[in-house]
Amino acid sequence: GEWRSGASDTAWVVPPETGIEGVVVSDPRVSPGGTRAVVEWVALDGQEVQSLTFFPLPDVVGRGDRVEVAGRVGLASNDPMVFADSVRIVERATGLELKRRTIRRYSADSMVRYIPGSAGSLTLGLLIGDDTGLSGAERQDLRASGLAHITAVSGWNVSVVVVTVGAVFRAFGARRWRWLVVQLVLLSGYVWIVGLEPPIVRAAIMGAVALIALQLGRPAHMITLLIITAGSMATLDPAVINSLSFQLSFFAMVGLAVAARICADVDGWRAIIVTPTVAAATAGIATAPLLAATFGSLPLMTVPANMLAGPLIPFATFTGMTVVALSWLSPVAEVAGWLGWCVATVVLFISKTFASVPGGHHEFRPLDSSVALIIYLALGILVTGAFPEGRAMFRRFDAWVSAEPAVAAVSTVAILCVLVAGVVIG
Repeated sequence: GEWRSGASDTAWVVPPETGIEGVVVSDPRVSPGGTRAVVEWVALDGQEVQSLTFFPLPDVVGRGDRVEVAGRVGLASNDPMVFADSVRIVERATGLELKRRTIRRYSADSMVRYIPGSAGSLTLGLLIGDDTGLSGAERQDLRASGLAHITAVSGWNVSVVVVTVGAVFRAFGARRWRWLVVQLVLLSGYVWIVGLEPPIVRAAIMGAVALIALQLGRPAHMITLLIITAGSMATLDPAVINSLSFQLSFFAMVGLAVAARICADVDGWRAIIVTPTVAAATAGIATAPLLAATFGSLPLMTVPANMLAGPLIPFATFTGMTVVALSWLSPVAEVAGWLGWCVATVVLFISKTFASVPGGHHEFRPLDSSVALIIYLALGILVTGAFPEGRAMFRRFDAWVSAEPAVAAVSTVAILCVLVAGVVIG
């Protein structure tokens, strides 16, 4: 029944009389077969360890609950996993966490009422990241078509919230500093409801800094904000670098930055269609090498699927926000719910259609990290050379090499060594 960090790959049984105790630190993912959530334990050597835990019953635990589990414990890729045969709630979450759970439950109930079925589950996933109502086949279709990222709450969702609130404020002439404070408070509240996962924290910091910069009349350069935010998070918590969600969020934001540059000269009604389409496609391309290196999965239909579904995602998200915010105003909520159901159903149809294309999805042995790094370097050079700023940077580099060839060579080799060492250590 003992659990020690650094144990062997062999799973062993934890009997009920010596159950291990921990705190649920993630929002549970519910399915017909049970519930899975990340639980933080304290090993016998005093080390705090987080493990993915599978509970036998659906909707049995919540974030912030202290639980005692008996079952099987083992390692998967050096990460502990727990398969619970029985669970006892030692102490339920209280205070702010209980209020947060109540709000999420209210959001889910409102969605079920006005946007029933899988369309409502998808819309709830777009809004707060809870897509547990989708069937296994529907989630597989989203992965196979390259659309799985749409239910991972990140920068896109934060942008929708910031833009929506900002548009309402501007409509009423509320543009002073005190209204900026209100926007930041609302943004913080949204992040708190969704959960303090690395992607949403990164997106929230970028959104807050961008709002302040615009209020000061300064440009909010996306790449600069991304690098500063990611660097700050990694400095405060180096472990975040190894988080797949953080990595996917980072590369998706790079793709969105490229899309913003491509669509900079697009305006009017064309921007409503072209910008989300290009953004979805570039985000899918930017995350594809990482998914191939992690899961050995390559959805070849990513670009066309995202080009069709991309423009629908903001509208579906906005209808979900309207349903939750105005569920007390039944006529408005019903109209928004009907529109949301139509849009979400079309997105699911697109996902299923592209997932069923022969040869559209390939699974293979996960790529080595070095291969993924080479792919990203090639994409970086290609994208950099496509823009005037990038070509200017190349010209400056060429002038530097001509003026100081020895320094340039040593610096380039040093950077490559750091990158290779990072891959090897990782």
